[in-house]
Amino acid sequence: MKNYISENISYLVNKMRCSQDEFGAIFDLKRSVVSQYIKEKSQPRIETIQRICAHFQITIDDFINKSLEELKNNVVNEPPAAYQITKHDENKIIVLLENTIKDKDKIIATLEEQVMYYRYPNEKSSGA
Repeated sequence: MKNYISENISYLVNKMRCSQDEFGAIFDLKRSVVSQYIKEKSQPRIETIQRICAHFQITIDDFINKSLEELKNNVVNEPPAAYQITKHDENKIIVLLENTIKDKDKIIATLEEQVMYYRYPNEKSSGA
């Protein structure tokens, strides 16, 4: 029975628009190993297949037994975002942004005072 592993690895490298080196780095593989997979000189270990499938959110069955390029609806998804923002994280981000805005206003006020100080040196406050 034919498997499509080499064809699918080649397809994924092209779909990502990356080099074999860059593709290999994602899965802790050397470029020469990726090249061997693509040229059908060797097959990836099951753990590597699992990582590739998890990364692209595809089934192992599709990866091994079907041409990903020819599948209807192109089941290959972009890798999931490295960080998922939860509601709790979202609230923390909002607070940080609000504090940044407050700090920005303080910084601007300080800068304006310094501009006035240097622009009008004779009107320096006595520091009462």
